[in-house]
Amino acid sequence: MGLDWVNGCHDPPVITEEPRDQKVPYSEAAAFFCRARGDPAPVITWWRNGEPLQPSLLVEFPQGKGFWVEPVRRTTDEGDYECVAENGVGDPVRAKASLTVIGGADSVRPSGFPRITQDPMPQPVEKGRDFVVRCRATGDPEPTIHWFKDGVPVNMSDSRYRLRGEPNRALVSVNDSLLEAADRGDISILTLIDLSRAFDVVDHQTLLNQLQLLQIDPGWFRSYLTGHKQCVQVPGGERSTLLPIDIGIFQGSCLGPMLYNIASIGAACYVPSEVNGSMVRMARYADDTQLVVSGPKERLPEIQTALEGVLDTLATYFLQNGMKINAAKTEMMVAGGRSALQAAERDPTTSAISCQPNKPQK
Repeated sequence: MGLDWVNGCHDPPVITEEPRDQKVPYSEAAAFFCRARGDPAPVITWWRNGEPLQPSLLVEFPQGKGFWVEPVRRTTDEGDYECVAENGVGDPVRAKASLTVIGGADSVRPSGFPRITQDPMPQPVEKGRDFVVRCRATGDPEPTIHWFKDGVPVNMSDSRYRLRGEPNRALVSVNDSLLEAADRGDISILTLIDLSRAFDVVDHQTLLNQLQLLQIDPGWFRSYLTGHKQCVQVPGGERSTLLPIDIGIFQGSCLGPMLYNIASIGAACYVPSEVNGSMVRMARYADDTQLVVSGPKERLPEIQTALEGVLDTLATYFLQNGMKINAAKTEMMVAGGRSALQAAERDPTTSAISCQPNKPQK
């Protein structure tokens, strides 16, 4: 009975991510990965055609293990691969996948096979800032892009990573400033800025000017934006004169978020990376604007002052471009580790945090 009770407190292994069958052109790369969970954590081994793979060939990552084959060769690499997970509770579990090598040393890449047309590029990034990695691929059918870091699959459930784009275009945006600030013991104030009717008040001429500054021919966009008119009619009554529409971006269009970001791209120029020792970061996606100010928890009043200054500057910029921060819908939150948050709760200035810019909103 005691043995039954011990086993009942543990979980047998379950494979949560199975390896996939792959067809790979000769001399290119293949990758097989397997994840499993259980209590205790399962031990994962790999086998090829019934023979164990050398441990030195395998790469480990949270709850998983896998390997790369590069370059692939028909005689040495083609075959069936099996992932086995066991933890001493119940029976081992298995998942199989096959590798098929297409062509030979002198073969031409088969038509329709995936081809990367835009490689990710190395880029210097200031610690605590966001960065975006771009990749584009073509194929028939359209390929799905998978991301790896140091040979290990990127865990897309991690909130620091965001995947964007169509099946053949992926953008991974890494947002870790809050986590890094917490690791340093710092405290952060996150402001979620809401702009009143953001898409409706974008000035067409401002947008066209920004396109020219980005060396984008505004001709097509001018045709897309101009030539529209509108009027107001009272039901059963009079109708106003038709007047040209010179502001506003059509919502529901895939161009809407992109054009809005271009029109308001100058906002980033008004946000410094640091104010009096407090780190400042701005992130924008469509009409969502996030502002983070971080610093030592002992300097919370200075952090608030830095935030207020940046908000004032942004409010001025938006007003000059026909936009307005909606203070009623703009939200703030304090983020940090447990000790930093406890210090913030004890600080009487924390309750005074306000999203109201000092400059009047007209």
